[in-house]
Amino acid sequence: MDLKNLKQGNGFVNIHQRVQLLKGTIEIESIARKGIKVTITVPILA
Repeated sequence: MDLKNLKQGNGFVNIHQRVQLLKGTIEIESIARKGIKVTITVPILA
């Protein structure tokens, strides 16, 4: 991967906003050289 051409986006910002609209929570865990874990929890309407 050519890191010089990597563009920074706003993907996580958009995800966070959508989770908030759904009255949910988002948890992001990152470990160097291991990866990232994203947990999104939203309530289910009954």
